[in-house]
Amino acid sequence: MVSKKFIKGIKYEIANRAFALDSIGRISNRVKGRPEYLFWHSYERLEIFSATKYAKFAEKLGLDVTPSFYTKSRAWSTSLIPTLLLDPTLKLVCFLTKIYLKDLKKVRELGNIEDKDFLDYMVAQEELQIELMELAISRKYNEIVHKTDSFILSNSCENSTY
Repeated sequence: MVSKKFIKGIKYEIANRAFALDSIGRISNRVKGRPEYLFWHSYERLEIFSATKYAKFAEKLGLDVTPSFYTKSRAWSTSLIPTLLLDPTLKLVCFLTKIYLKDLKKVRELGNIEDKDFLDYMVAQEELQIELMELAISRKYNEIVHKTDSFILSNSCENSTY
């Protein structure tokens, strides 16, 4: 049986993924035709890929992945950030994600051993997000697509339990 602390952490992470999927998709559409589109679109692809894994794990735990009104509102308002402010916002989000990753690793440690594959994926995709953000901040957009493609391919195993 998993702890309440674990469930709370997983619920928070599920909400984060729903927030990211919605807000990143909207931002990606806004920056089409610009160099940074490679980052935003790759990030959106990662979130779309992860969504089914998170839904499957949430179902196993009996959790609902439907975004709350708060999550939807936050995603909508975030997607309205002026294009001019996306770079400084990305730097802030990258910094905050590094802090959040430490908490996510603690959540992973609270999980059951039979869920190790998913929990390792959960941490790995967060680490990839940080790497992609750092590349975007450095304007190394062409590296982002390859890293995202490689990650998705390496986590697309047909026999995956998550």
